[in-house]
Amino acid sequence: MTEPEIILWSYLKNKQINGFKFRRQFSIEDYVIDFYCPELKLGVELDGSGHAYQGKMIIDENRSKEISKFGIHIIRFGNSEVYSDASAVAAAIYEKAIEIANHP
Repeated sequence: MTEPEIILWSYLKNKQINGFKFRRQFSIEDYVIDFYCPELKLGVELDGSGHAYQGKMIIDENRSKEISKFGIHIIRFGNSEVYSDASAVAAAIYEKAIEIANHP
């Protein structure tokens, strides 16, 4: 795992997000999702600075669309967001988890 993944994992492991279990490096077809909650079908992706240029952003968007065909919701955060305020990233994941749980 990268350093931002280690930091975020400290917020996601042991069902800390409202009792939902997240897995690391979850494979689906040809894709690997950084973190995944099977119960919610929620995937969390962390993107480094290499994802900030237009070509990679389009690739990431297409990747998210392909994964969504499996009924999986994908949310993305930059590594810089984790470094600057990991608790805010965890709070955003919590909010998305609650939203999905209440409106599947």
